[in-house]
Amino acid sequence: MFWRGHSKKGKGRRSTVPAKSVEKMLAKAKRLADAGRHDAAGPLCDDILEADPNNAVAMEIKAAGAIVSGDLRGAVRWYDRALKIDPANADLMQSKAAVLNMRGKSRAALKFCNEALKIDPANEDVMGEKGLALKNMGRFDDALECYDRVLAANPDNMMVVANKGVALMMKKRYEEAIEYYDRALAADPRDVAVIFNKAIALGNLGRREESCRHLGRVVAIGPDGIMSMVDRALKQLDASEEERKSVMSGGLERDRKRNGRKRRGRRA
Repeated sequence: MFWRGHSKKGKGRRSTVPAKSVEKMLAKAKRLADAGRHDAAGPLCDDILEADPNNAVAMEIKAAGAIVSGDLRGAVRWYDRALKIDPANADLMQSKAAVLNMRGKSRAALKFCNEALKIDPANEDVMGEKGLALKNMGRFDDALECYDRVLAANPDNMMVVANKGVALMMKKRYEEAIEYYDRALAADPRDVAVIFNKAIALGNLGRREESCRHLGRVVAIGPDGIMSMVDRALKQLDASEEERKSVMSGGLERDRKRNGRKRRGRRA
């Protein structure tokens, strides 16, 4: 991940830790966070902030750790602190907007995106986040306009490609949605969210066999908690018992593979 905050000198007490040591600690915290080791990166960032209370990058890493742990309110607080240090940083504003979208506060997210675009009108991450906020608010045409602006500049932005598929599906333009889902899956064939959304679009087109096959793929490669979503999709499809068994067989295959890996691990 590219950490986008900056450190600025403030009026806090002088640190007894040399600046070069802080730089080394920050570089290590970035590496740990990039490796998903937020449990180790967090305490290191605490030490950095003790030495350099205005280090916005350390605050950003703390925010990322809060997101991973599910503490979205905590993440917003860390981004707020970082933005006090670096208030004109459009990337930090987009990061805060992303968390607000996660919390269902899309109006607030939209406000932050609009402010960020005043600072950096060409920022495609901000424009994509604005599209997501608008989609969440039910403003699908406005969302599609944002997504089209991003894709005109960068056709390979697969997150926006997938999100455009969702917006098209919400407008019941299922065939077009599937085209965008297929583009996203060509880049990442194991994207469970995209496979699931494509299954829904196929079901709405009456293509039941294909829909069930995609739901079976979701069961086979998705996390354990995905089953409730799959079950709702099968109810929406009014799936027969045979179709349901076909979908759930993906879970049996997943379990067999997992158990096989565990046995190989014990033998090793």
